Amino acid sequence: MSVQAEAVGQNLRAQVQAYATQRKDQAAKAAADVATAFKVTSKNLDGFPWIKASCERAARDVDAFADSLAQQSVGEITNAIGAAVRRRPGLAAATAVTAGAALFYVARRPELRGLLRRQVAPQIDSSPTPEA
Repeated sequence: MSVQAEAVGQNLRAQVQAYATQRKDQAAKAAADVATAFKVTSKNLDGFPWIKASCERAARDVDAFADSLAQQSVGEITNAIGAAVRRRPGLAAATAVTAGAALFYVARRPELRGLLRRQVAPQIDSSPTPEA
């Protein structure tokens, strides 16, 4: 492999890693925001103790998920997903089919097509970075 091809490969790997880390951090922040929303909601449910308890439990669970997501690297998350798929391949296939069907449904909606293209497909620069 040429030196230039190796540089392009390393550049792409670095960009993909940076993008994945950025998206992971955004997901952790979004999960923490959902946990906060559950906490705030539960404070206004004094007359409904079982709903309040459910919101508080959801807040704890989502908060724990956000913390776990923030503390793990992209590689650790990828390995955990791979292990889960190997343990339960049927469930993984069903989840993939369901996610694919949902994405297909959303992608067919004209008002969301542009949004999906901007948000899902990262802009990756394939030019090699100059050596420092």
